[in-house]
Amino acid sequence: MGPSTNTRPSSNPSKNHPKIHKVYSFVLSILEDFFSVILTISTATHMIICCLMSSMYRDTVLTMIRCGYVPKPRKPENSLTVD
Repeated sequence: MGPSTNTRPSSNPSKNHPKIHKVYSFVLSILEDFFSVILTISTATHMIICCLMSSMYRDTVLTMIRCGYVPKPRKPENSLTVD
């Protein structure tokens, strides 16, 4: 008997359908780029939106930026008193 030939298709789908593998790779690449952009936009705008929405968040951010230093309140220079 001669060498046996295996006529079953390979279990690796990329060998059977190289075009499908390329399409999947392309679609996954597009999706990866899309969600990377969404993540970047979300990260960049999160602090701005929170600062606009919450005065407590603004105060906390300012305290963190100043490393805990709280400036003294200013006295008005041009005060007008009415008797």
